[in-house]
Amino acid sequence: MKLPTFAKALSSRDKLGSFFKCVLLEVLLPHKDWISAVTEHYLAHRFDLLGSGWMQVRHGMKCRGVEGYAYDAGREVVPDIDGNWLEGRINRANITESKRIWRFIDRDYSPMNWHLDFKSGYLWPEDTWFQDIPYGHEPGVDIKVPWELARMQHLAPLVWAYSLSKNGAEGFRQHDIYCREFCNQILDFIATNPPRFGVNWRCTMDVGIRVSNWLITYDLFKAHGAEFDGEFDSVFLKSIYEHGLHIVNNLEWYSQLHGNHYLANIVGLLFVAAYLPCTSEIDVWLAFAVQELINEVEYQFTNDGANFEASTSYHRLAAEMVAYGTALVMALPPEKLRALKDYDYRLHRSVPKLRPAPTPLYPFQGSEEKTPFPVGYFERLEKMAEFTMHITRPDGHAPQIGDNDSGRFLKLQPVYQSMTVAEVKAFYDNLNGYTALPDDAIYWREDHTDHRHLVAAINGLFQQCTFANFAGSECFEYTIVKSLCNGKTIPSYHCQKTDFEWPIWNGNSNDGIRLYRYPGFGLYIYKSKFLYLVVRCGHIGQNGNGGHAHNDQLSIELALNGVPIIVDPGTYLYTPLPERRNLFRSTAMHNTLSVSGKEQNTWHEGRTGLFRMLDQAKAKVVEINTRKFLGEHCGFGSVHRRLLDIHERYVRGFDECNLSEKKNYCIPYCTWGKNSYDTERQQSRFKLWQVESKVVCRSG
Repeated sequence: MKLPTFAKALSSRDKLGSFFKCVLLEVLLPHKDWISAVTEHYLAHRFDLLGSGWMQVRHGMKCRGVEGYAYDAGREVVPDIDGNWLEGRINRANITESKRIWRFIDRDYSPMNWHLDFKSGYLWPEDTWFQDIPYGHEPGVDIKVPWELARMQHLAPLVWAYSLSKNGAEGFRQHDIYCREFCNQILDFIATNPPRFGVNWRCTMDVGIRVSNWLITYDLFKAHGAEFDGEFDSVFLKSIYEHGLHIVNNLEWYSQLHGNHYLANIVGLLFVAAYLPCTSEIDVWLAFAVQELINEVEYQFTNDGANFEASTSYHRLAAEMVAYGTALVMALPPEKLRALKDYDYRLHRSVPKLRPAPTPLYPFQGSEEKTPFPVGYFERLEKMAEFTMHITRPDGHAPQIGDNDSGRFLKLQPVYQSMTVAEVKAFYDNLNGYTALPDDAIYWREDHTDHRHLVAAINGLFQQCTFANFAGSECFEYTIVKSLCNGKTIPSYHCQKTDFEWPIWNGNSNDGIRLYRYPGFGLYIYKSKFLYLVVRCGHIGQNGNGGHAHNDQLSIELALNGVPIIVDPGTYLYTPLPERRNLFRSTAMHNTLSVSGKEQNTWHEGRTGLFRMLDQAKAKVVEINTRKFLGEHCGFGSVHRRLLDIHERYVRGFDECNLSEKKNYCIPYCTWGKNSYDTERQQSRFKLWQVESKVVCRSG
């Protein structure tokens, strides 16, 4: 590449828009302990991502490795104020601009290694064209680690620390330190990641998530009174444009399938187009993003509000993007709304195509305003929150159905639990040998299966008591979203149907058990005061691709008297160890009948098969009510049928499968209530005899 990929500077008169409001001190104060502790880690460049443990990410660090695979993480660097240390790292065409940007960084700042898998130690070169970046090519190497760090979802809590410090809360540093860290990390990234070079431009999804987090954090800092110098604003504004340009030219849309990656592209582009000043180019980006957001909600979410990827965790990720994208569109100022009426669709040259202007507008109930969202769109958004509410266990955690890589769009209010390092190491095998913090130190463990914040965020649009009671009073994403869309309230679809009957729950309320049906996802939830039971039976997702589904047909999750008893074992890793990937999505790893040498659904060998399976099982529900579940699949070549006899205080299960091969039924007992991408392997903590429960397995 002989020409620089950095864009030309934008006009000095151009300013970014403003949407997010100040979060009141009394809302933040109940959370000051974790905010103070976690932002201390971030100031020291320590991160706990995908099971790494809290690790300081720097050049020349020594990494523990993954299951015996460890790589040389490269040499230490001695940064200088003129950026000469970047010589030999940045490609020649971009080195001049990279060094110029580096000069704006504080002298005492230590650079982060954005190109490092800091679990295995594998280092991607900074000067490689993004399309030539390899992944899944070496054992133990996980490209998701640098991607996860470069999403920069850790920036938003710096705003909360800034505000608490500024208002005199104890336990914080001088407030300007948090703002300077934000600037330094942004400039560090831009200088060492020239557009379209290096690992962090490889996946457009991560580009979209990163730029959204940048914009929201910048906006929140300004809302809380922070000021930025002209040099930073100029570099930042130009990089926002570069992110948008990259997204629109590298959309992850494929005619046969487009999922959460493409949704992240669209919402990232939406944030860029909303914040940048109006031009003919930006207007087209905005119109396209709004058009595709509406299309993807209809495409990626079933009529009952569940995501189409057969994963409860990916439902959370996708619904987060929809919730914040929707609120942002509702907050667009008049000049941006006018852009939706008059844009030149011919300027859009990517697929899918942009329809000619104007963008259709629909009446917003109870107001003279109009919105680009049809009524059915809002109904599906409301049902996204209902799905999360219905699947949640009594302990506040969502069941892990399908893949879970702990992926998020924003982390404005991550949920943490305070433990000692010794306690965490006792639970997680992947932290064997962890020495970055002493055993008696406090370890702030992020809880990835608490999805209640999603309901709170969506409730910022609907303002329903049911959602508020479920999410709890301490979840402040409700306040953030409510203020983002200027307090506009979307009427519930329940109120718009005079002949309304609850579409999911059925059964006599006097029997004590409620049944919630989600046939589009293939999930059925039984709840009473004592019992919580989830049964998986249905489609493999992604229109038959099954990329994030597991061989979990007819498997169950069970909690009794609020205590999780039988849980899904999780996901572990994706590309670093293909054999482990396949093990954790195999039939034998789930709470269902397995047959020796057979899988419910088969997948191709090699990297291409890691995110695809064939729907041979064709699972279906035969009979269902509040006392009985009968389902079957034919994935073994012969029908496997499971009958569950459901009572308020116990469940009896019967399996039938007429095959001569050896059969097994393994129950993974609950150990923690969270088994996600970053927990790896755990030890059993509960025994079935501790609770009143009956499980009978019959085969023949």
